Order: sequence, then C-alpha cells, then structure tokens
Amino acid sequence: MRPDLHHNFVLCALEHHWTSSCAVHGVHLFLDELTRSTKLYLPLNVITVLFYARKKILSNPLDVIRRIVKGTARSALFLSSYVAVAFVLPCWLRHLFQRDSILFKLISGAAAGCCATIDAPGRRLELGMYCLTRALETAWNCGVKWGWWRVIPNGELVYFVFGMGALMSVYQTSPGSIQRGYYGILSRLVGDN
Repeated sequence: MRPDLHHNFVLCALEHHWTSSCAVHGVHLFLDELTRSTKLYLPLNVITVLFYARKKILSNPLDVIRRIVKGTARSALFLSSYVAVAFVLPCWLRHLFQRDSILFKLISGAAAGCCATIDAPGRRLELGMYCLTRALETAWNCGVKWGWWRVIPNGELVYFVFGMGALMSVYQTSPGSIQRGYYGILSRLVGDN
C-alpha cells in the first residue's frame, strides 16, 4: 500500500489499496472484469454454436457471427456489471453515510442481482438457479458460523436436493422456460413431461 493514500474504511483499503478513489476503483474493476468475462463467454458461445447450430454456420455465417458477438457482449456486460456493482456500491454507501453496515452489503447484493436484466431473457432463469444454489450455500455457512445450526456431515447434499427440487419443479410446471439444450438433457435423463 502506498503511504500517501488515505482510506477512511478498512474494507476500502483492502479492496482498492492502490487508489483512494472508489470511483476509479469501480471503473478499473469493471474494465478488468469485462476483459475476463469476454474471455470466458466468447469460447462458450462459439462452442455452443458449433454444437447446436452447425448447419446455420454454412447457410448464414454473418448471422451466426452477429449472434455470437451479441451474446458474448450481453453476457460479458452482465457479469462485469454484476461484479462492479457488488464491490463498488458498498464503498459508495460507506462514504455517503460515513459508516459501515451489513445493510450496505444486502443492498449491493440486490442491486447486483438486478444486473441479470442485462443478459438475454432466456438466460435469466439459469442465472437465478445458479445464484439460488450459491445463496443457499452461503446462508447455510453463515448460519453455522453464527451458531444458528450445527454442521451436518455431507450437508452440501441438502442444498443440492433443494436445488434439484427447484429445477425439477420448473421442468414439470414450466418446461418452456428451460433453455432448449438443458431441456434436452433433462428429458433424456428423466423422460418427457
């Protein structure tokens, strides 16, 4: 840490020790995450197109390239915004109210979750299901840490069961909301509705 920098809050000093400005930190974080998430989503979208739309590549390559670029840009923008909001909003709230509070983390989590509206509507359920399992895991770990309940050996099985139960519920009641590729895998594993 540079000795000429001054941080009013320890968490700000830990998150962006190289600058005292939360705004500068936010811009750098967003751009770094945008680069990383593009490197993640570009190959993922290319592989998905190669796997599911091979015929379309030959018949309409420009449309396929446009779809890959658009899908990559949307997903990368979502993930970058999600990370930036989750880390920067608590900094700004700390400086605005001149104190730290767990409420700021809850607000930033909710605001970061709203970034899912950036991604394609068909992917929002997937994101929600992924976040649900992470939220259940975090809630369980916090409850253990705070003494609300005890560790259950192989407890990850419990939240896996809840996650699969939610997925099977969606599969039974609203199969059209599941992405076609995932629906195909589920229907092969458990049969059609």
